[in-house]
Amino acid sequence: MQFGQVWDELDPDHAPIDLDVTLEEIRRHDADLILLQEVERAQPGGVQLQPPPNFARLRAELDGYNSCFAYPKADPRELPFGIGLAIFSRGPLHDSMRLDLPSPSIEFDFFGHKTTPTDRVFIGAKTVLLGREVQLYNTHLLAFFHVGRGPQRVCLATQLGRRSNHRRERRHDSYR
Repeated sequence: MQFGQVWDELDPDHAPIDLDVTLEEIRRHDADLILLQEVERAQPGGVQLQPPPNFARLRAELDGYNSCFAYPKADPRELPFGIGLAIFSRGPLHDSMRLDLPSPSIEFDFFGHKTTPTDRVFIGAKTVLLGREVQLYNTHLLAFFHVGRGPQRVCLATQLGRRSNHRRERRHDSYR
């Protein structure tokens, strides 16, 4: 399911968007934490609707959750698929962050048009779950991230390594 679009095996590119089904599925799980990808549908020319309509509806309908959302960097090359990340938490979110992940310089054909991938985004926030602070991360890398050590993967690994080292330093300081 992407941007609330249900699967239609006979016509997957034109399947209906049904956020009611999305909300029903989310509620069925009664989760404390929800991380969503492809929340919105990319618009022609890289236009990003403000406020993001699907996220706004999800936020309004999911009572009792705090949330954050991010689109990737706007880009006219964006293909007509799902974009945007969201984090929902029953607990308050704090220390939210976002990082643009650069795209690899790979050219590919999309319905007879040569194009290159667009940048993605990495978001995070902290919350308390079962009495412990938890760091949440959400990202949706391009299908091309596995080619060599692409820039998205390197950027993400560097960011996670930095945060892990900071956490170890803080933990070590607490024992002094």
